Amino acid sequence: MSNVGSAYSEYNGIFITKQPGLYAFYIDIECAPHTKDVYIEIVKDGTRIADTYCPGDDLHDNSGTMSVVHLNIGDAVWVRPYRTTKTIALGAKSSFSGFLTGYVTQKP
Repeated sequence: MSNVGSAYSEYNGIFITKQPGLYAFYIDIECAPHTKDVYIEIVKDGTRIADTYCPGDDLHDNSGTMSVVHLNIGDAVWVRPYRTTKTIALGAKSSFSGFLTGYVTQKP
C-alpha cells in the first residue's frame, strides 16, 4: 500500500536497499482451496532467510513468517515459491512487506 523511499519495485516484486540497516520483512500468504503444499520463501540476494508453508486443503488457508536481517546498499529481497510440483494459486489477502527498523552502518 505504501512504498516510502521507492525501494520496492511493483513491476518485478524486488526490494533493493538504498541505505544500510536492520530490516524486517513479513509475508502472509493465502492459498486457494485445493492448492496443496504451497511453500513460499523470503530470499536475500538469492539465499533463503525465512519460509512458510500453507497446506491449501479444502478451504482458504493462511500462513506467514517474518525475518529481521541486516542489509547493505544494493542488497535485494524478494519472495518466491519453492519445493512445489504444481501451479500455485494465492488469494487476494497475500502480502509482502518490509521496513527499516533502525539505521546500522556495519553488519552486527
